[in-house]
Amino acid sequence: MSDFNSHCACTPAVPHEYAPTGTYTTVTGLNTYTAKPSYSNSPTSAIIAIHDIFGFNAKSKTFQGADRLASQTGSVVLMPDFFGSEAVPLGLPADEQMKKVRELLAGKANVGMAVEKVREIVEAVKSEPQYGSVRKIGIYGLCWGGKVAVASSQANTPFAASAQAHPGMVVVEDAEKLTIPHLALFSKQDGEPELIEAYSKALEAKMDASSEKYERMSHGWMGARAFQDPEDAVEGFERG
Repeated sequence: MSDFNSHCACTPAVPHEYAPTGTYTTVTGLNTYTAKPSYSNSPTSAIIAIHDIFGFNAKSKTFQGADRLASQTGSVVLMPDFFGSEAVPLGLPADEQMKKVRELLAGKANVGMAVEKVREIVEAVKSEPQYGSVRKIGIYGLCWGGKVAVASSQANTPFAASAQAHPGMVVVEDAEKLTIPHLALFSKQDGEPELIEAYSKALEAKMDASSEKYERMSHGWMGARAFQDPEDAVEGFERG
């Protein structure tokens, strides 16, 4: 597994105010933010959203993305809180933030453990009467969550499609192992250019997989660092 993105591990998150429109429920023991389309009581699709290392500490932005996705796709979007109180706090100095990230990766942010938990969540959704109208399920993730999403999109995946924005811990092998349609949205800071190019080519070699690079966006522009680039922030967030 590649090293964690230094921009994510060291760059502080950006404060932002937003009033989420969804609700909270418990799924497989995890507090889960749930966004539903206001115009449909029986959505036929569900999307599992995986947050970044800041967890629900950055909910003003990650929840905004979930709300928009539910509204625009007509899907119910579920974002479980994988970290709880152990999520990386906002506003830490770079060295403290890096230390917290490494501790988290050795514990609750272990990718393999998260992938297994995601499978449990899918089974719970399928068995829940309130989601009885759901016929297909997708997944997307931000940074660390993107790693979980792509790792959940390989052999025997329960998902119909997946996506990731400003991916973390990028390795070409992940793209090569994909078995479902996938979209990767890169920022200008997600890894060495040669690595991102190789990853993108591996995606292009797959059917229904692609990537796009947001040249003016910083790492985390769809998550904890949304609206960090004032000139392009809103356009980049909405486009993503």
